[in-house]
Amino acid sequence: MKIEEKDFPFYQLLVALNRPGFENIKRDFEKARAGGDDEQYRFALGLYSAVNTPGIEDAVPNFTNDLRQQTLASCLAVFDDVGGRGHANGAFMSAYCRTWGVGCAIDIAGARNWIDRAEMLGGANDNTEHLREQVSRKFFCRTAHPPKSAG
Repeated sequence: MKIEEKDFPFYQLLVALNRPGFENIKRDFEKARAGGDDEQYRFALGLYSAVNTPGIEDAVPNFTNDLRQQTLASCLAVFDDVGGRGHANGAFMSAYCRTWGVGCAIDIAGARNWIDRAEMLGGANDNTEHLREQVSRKFFCRTAHPPKSAG
């Protein structure tokens, strides 16, 4: 995936604000654009963490929930891309996002597939096992208590 500034609205906002202390994110963006999967993953994970930071709405002028959702969807695209090329942490984050509906709709089957991929890539650990348990619980809750139809 080619990392483009236009795909990351939160990054664009930070650049436009030009505040001291944002040099690190600019450096990470340039590394992601020029680098490989690790650099792209780190950049996306950094933005993912930043837009989910409590109080970000107060700390960054013009920050909106829409901006958050667009940025999360772009981060998920990076996780999918690098995970699809063999990056275990990218695959794990793709599973995590699908489990909780971060940057996309909740997708239990998709989450399971990405967990399997992360484990196959050598990312099997307590985190993947815990996420697999969460996916199973979510699946059980959705089938045991399906959403009520309107009417």
